Amino acid sequence: AFIALVLFFIKRYTKYHILPEIFDKLGVIITVAAQINLFLLGCEIFKEFYSNSHHALSAKYLFFGLGEHKALVPWIWTSITLNILTTAILTIHKFRKIPAVFFSCCVVLFMAIWVEKGLGLIVPGFIPSPQGQIVEYFPSLTEISITLGVISIGLIVMTCLVRVAIPIELGELNCQKRDFDWRK
Repeated sequence: AFIALVLFFIKRYTKYHILPEIFDKLGVIITVAAQINLFLLGCEIFKEFYSNSHHALSAKYLFFGLGEHKALVPWIWTSITLNILTTAILTIHKFRKIPAVFFSCCVVLFMAIWVEKGLGLIVPGFIPSPQGQIVEYFPSLTEISITLGVISIGLIVMTCLVRVAIPIELGELNCQKRDFDWRK
């Protein structure tokens, strides 16, 4: 979904021509990947709750909460709901062909999977602790700043690469031959 969004911005804000067939093919790939993601999420939920052992406490905390500890429950259910809705919308070919719907679904799907995989897989692995204590996790300002910094650096690098690659692809940027001999 992120690749489709990047190509959308390249098509919209540069002179680089991207064929509509590329978005059609990416739409099919994104839809199938989202369907596979939902299937694997269902398998994960089945695996966690089938045995009903003490190993399922992390999953119980994530999906239903443990006692009054329910900090991640709204996040994961919102993520799963958005994931199901956007996958259903993208599965219908008629909706996927509408650019505004397709790119809106890409944004929502990207965010939903990010929350599901980030919050849903990492944080509950530490709750409850090995001693059985339940201490809910909230990221500190430092952790949020570091995360935003890493994302910002990634976006800066990608922006620099795209700003160089597009003029090269369009033939606007080329190497000029100079009368310079490095051996002198």
